[in-house]
Amino acid sequence: MSDREMVYQLVDHIPDYKLSYAITYLQGLTDGAKAELKKETLVNTGTHSDLFGE
Repeated sequence: MSDREMVYQLVDHIPDYKLSYAITYLQGLTDGAKAELKKETLVNTGTHSDLFGE
């Protein structure tokens, strides 16, 4: 399995409420800059326990 295929498979298993974080991180990688949380990207964030399973 290629790295790209692995990323697609992992993204399919990310809950919707965590996708904004994955998008922000990927945007940072494609920009070649540090990923920053963008207001328009953070549409629906969960609580700390939702995000970290605590």
